[in-house]
Amino acid sequence: MERKLSDIVDEKFLSPDGKFMWTGGEWIPAPPGMEVIEQPEDTVTTTSEKVTNPSAEVTDAEHQKTPISESMHLELIRKKRFALVPTVTLGFRDNFRGIEEHVVFHVKTRKIVVKTTDGSLLGTIKMNGLTIVDGFSGPISFPTGESYFVELKVGIGGVKMVNVLDQDGSRNCSIET
Repeated sequence: MERKLSDIVDEKFLSPDGKFMWTGGEWIPAPPGMEVIEQPEDTVTTTSEKVTNPSAEVTDAEHQKTPISESMHLELIRKKRFALVPTVTLGFRDNFRGIEEHVVFHVKTRKIVVKTTDGSLLGTIKMNGLTIVDGFSGPISFPTGESYFVELKVGIGGVKMVNVLDQDGSRNCSIET
């Protein structure tokens, strides 16, 4: 069976509890008034608003829902700009691997130290080139043994963007701070 793109263009994917919405790249807090429609547990709940575009068509195989169990999410908790040691605290959640932590990125000279809020060291991410314009990237590992690859863009006021990839690079999430 084929579905027209107009059937799915403005489709909203909600978590089962209705608190988060999938944007196609990350989970964000759901706007008020989104209605939850019951679906099987291992797929994303959806609501739809029709948009007219009769020329485009998509098959069911092309339109796959992202399972909630595979989602990763970053949320800005706090940012200290222009401090002696600029820091960004992010909430990180990986439903697939069962990780939910507040992660702090401490900007130091030519490196970024990454810790949990309780002080556990997750990793030290080094600068990619000679200046901060080149960005930072490197691995972090949680006390549970789960590892991720992190890419950061940094400016004068500290961390500007964080991208986290899982171990095999098949899933990622990012946030601009």
